[in-house]
Amino acid sequence: MISLFAASLLLLLLLANAADPDPLQDHCVADLDSEIQVNGFPCKPSENTTASDFKFSRLANRGNTNNELGLWITRASVEEFPGVNTMGLSSARADYAAKHGMNPPHVHPRASETFYLFEGDLMYVGFVDTDYKLYATYLTCGDLFVFPGGLCISSSMWAASLRLVQQPASGALACQSRPLRNRSPSLGRGAHEELLNLGGDAKDYERRDRRTV
Repeated sequence: MISLFAASLLLLLLLANAADPDPLQDHCVADLDSEIQVNGFPCKPSENTTASDFKFSRLANRGNTNNELGLWITRASVEEFPGVNTMGLSSARADYAAKHGMNPPHVHPRASETFYLFEGDLMYVGFVDTDYKLYATYLTCGDLFVFPGGLCISSSMWAASLRLVQQPASGALACQSRPLRNRSPSLGRGAHEELLNLGGDAKDYERRDRRTV
């Protein structure tokens, strides 16, 4: 009986301490050319690491939004920015065409995301939680929005264009993982279509509890 109690207590302690491990070294710039096969990327030798490995300048450039989605994502994840290897984060710039630019519904399974609108006068963003409730609102330049991890999220200029938006928009994203464009457990029947459309008046979304059963 005592041994069973001890085993249960040990299991609870193990569960309570479950987390991603801390890095084993101060930094681990990814060696993208290494032939070593590991889960991730091996570290570049520290003697060959310089300050330039921790600098990324491509987010300053606007992307080409002349495509079906009216969207261009400039990523700064480990494949493009080796200095963030093992740090548990990545960044990106999202450029949206005026009136129709859209980042379709997607999921970051193990990471939350922040979105900062640094250019443009209006952006529509939202996510659906596991109760099928849609949280959607408008952002103006300078606003920051956080998307909880594992939920289906989207952002759009299409719905914002209902408010006569004439300018393109650009936002800065910060997240640990690349998106998966599939449905998450939070997306029930009908919620997927609502998140795709992201239409209607902002005050209407804020005052109504939009649920799908």
